[in-house]
Amino acid sequence: LAGGLLVAFFAEERFQPAVEPRGDGLKAFAQIFATAGFVAALLTLFQVHFANSVFQPVFPLYVEGLLGHVDGVKALTGQIIGVAGVAAAVAAIFFGRLSDAWGHKNLLIVSMLAAGLVTLPLAIVKNIPQLYVLRVLFGFAAAGIMPSANAIIRNVVKPHHLGRAYGVTSAVTCLGWGLGPLAGGYVAQHAGLREPFIVTGVILILTTVLVVVFIKPSRP
Repeated sequence: LAGGLLVAFFAEERFQPAVEPRGDGLKAFAQIFATAGFVAALLTLFQVHFANSVFQPVFPLYVEGLLGHVDGVKALTGQIIGVAGVAAAVAAIFFGRLSDAWGHKNLLIVSMLAAGLVTLPLAIVKNIPQLYVLRVLFGFAAAGIMPSANAIIRNVVKPHHLGRAYGVTSAVTCLGWGLGPLAGGYVAQHAGLREPFIVTGVILILTTVLVVVFIKPSRP
């Protein structure tokens, strides 16, 4: 409600309806998926949301294991997650500008690779301070992923297809958020509480390869 009121009273939009060819319908979706780089960017967003949610079911248990007791686990878990979110929010402002100047693909590659490399050591941390540091670093690294990936989609998709394109993007990212915890819970049950972090790191690094191969460089 608060977000809706802010948009209603303070956001300004210069909206001009796009001229859409007649009979575009389902054909438009085929054209969107045939656009070079769109599927790769879409899979990137799916993988990022999937990877970021894989360890969520086990994170409180992981913190509890590092503490050695249950007292204060909920508050501490919230603090660690919150610190990473604040780091990402601060870094996103800087990375948004860097993406425009440096190139969206370049920033996406560096951000995803850094996020993957920072995630892998989470599987071997020995104490809470180490967990704090790595989560903050992850927040900084991951901050450049969303702006650059969405900018790539904006650049490759035709203006009159943007609504459909971002609708598909939203659906796929939600699917990633939904499937990630299911996979993380399954991995944790059968392999252990540390393995979901390894899965997350590997997915992010492999997705970096996808970006390198299939997404064309964007102009700054």
